Amino acid sequence: MEVTTRKTEDALIVKVSGAVDTEAAEVLRTELGKALKLKPSKVIMDLSLVPTMGSSGIGKILFFSRAWTAIMRVLRSRGFTKISITSSRR
Repeated sequence: MEVTTRKTEDALIVKVSGAVDTEAAEVLRTELGKALKLKPSKVIMDLSLVPTMGSSGIGKILFFSRAWTAIMRVLRSRGFTKISITSSRR
């Protein structure tokens, strides 16, 4: 499994390729943690090249989503208003 990130003008794109089994889910957790530290206003997760994902991988994505949502809540409370959560299927 491979995780790449790319920052665009208005979003951070996290692209995951390959099967996400239990071992790969830990790598995914680490990479998503790095993405959280960037505090992007918008995150797009591209899972189009993931053929299979176990419950560990799904759990890591849910944890990331909740943590990112919490960060966005804090930023909104401090005056940031242009924040969106987007789901993209390609």
